[in-house]
Amino acid sequence: MKAGRLSFGIAGCGSAGRGHIGKLLQIPEVWIKAICEPNREQARSARSIITADTGQQVQQYAHFKEMLSQCDVDAIGIFTPHHLHAEQVTEALEKGCHVIVEKPLCITAEEARAILALARRKERLVACCHNMRMIATAMRARKIIREGGIGEVRHVSSLFSQQWVREAQASRRSWRFEPSISGGGHLLDSGSHVLDIVLWCLGLSPVSAFARADESRIGVDVNCSAVIRLEDGVSWTLDVLGECPHEFIVRFYGSKAVLRLEPSVLRRFPVTEDRVKIEEVTVEPGGTDPMTNFARALLGDEKPLCDAESCVDTVRLTQALYESMATGKAIDLKPFELEAESEESEE
Repeated sequence: MKAGRLSFGIAGCGSAGRGHIGKLLQIPEVWIKAICEPNREQARSARSIITADTGQQVQQYAHFKEMLSQCDVDAIGIFTPHHLHAEQVTEALEKGCHVIVEKPLCITAEEARAILALARRKERLVACCHNMRMIATAMRARKIIREGGIGEVRHVSSLFSQQWVREAQASRRSWRFEPSISGGGHLLDSGSHVLDIVLWCLGLSPVSAFARADESRIGVDVNCSAVIRLEDGVSWTLDVLGECPHEFIVRFYGSKAVLRLEPSVLRRFPVTEDRVKIEEVTVEPGGTDPMTNFARALLGDEKPLCDAESCVDTVRLTQALYESMATGKAIDLKPFELEAESEESEE
């Protein structure tokens, strides 16, 4: 990335978009040049946040294509409903922009493959906002596991529960209950946090998946349970609940210890002389957030933590889980390979 200021265009100025805007405003080298939001109230709110912080006016558009065609920026942040992600990421890449998109990266493995191929061809960075990777406890857990701190990983159990339905209704984000827009329900929308953190910590790809969800009264899955098989024979049980008190716990079971990950606490349970003791793992203060890491990566200060290629298995697994819900069968996942460009396409 060239030295100097890094210009951004922002698509989607709802609560998530405004939160990401706030992170970008804390980076002196970043300039939010344009926003795109069809909702006038949300656009006005985002514009006032930017102007109050910078003292500068921001270009405002109602349509994504209009912003791309009329405003030259280095990077685009996409925080729109899920069904738009693949199309808008593709259009931004074609324009020559780097892209960061709110999770999910996209809905299908085929969309992910196309995004990765285009990003490579355009030599642009695409990142996804899987913010759980960025917290200090998760980063420490990954390091412990990768360095053999719990021995051979044999099993994972995970639980993520929250008042998803109530919170979505209260914040008027009811598009999350429309499958044609959201692409799915609670599993895809918020369950992706736990899917991504497990896959990222282990570095293992999914091999098979079997899932069941409740018969939801709102038209999408709210509560989901799954049994997943990963590479190296690692088993994984998953529960994602959308009408329960908040809880986020992942347990990694190894041959030497169990590692229990929560957002604010990391505990290790080593086995010694056939007895188990509890160790609270020291976690240095720190961590980051997707927008800061993305901007700093483009400025050459950090390595990207959520590049699109590292997010593909989350997309693949989510798609397989929904296929299993629909068919009532376990789904085998084929190895993911990015197709090499043919000689004709390179000429």
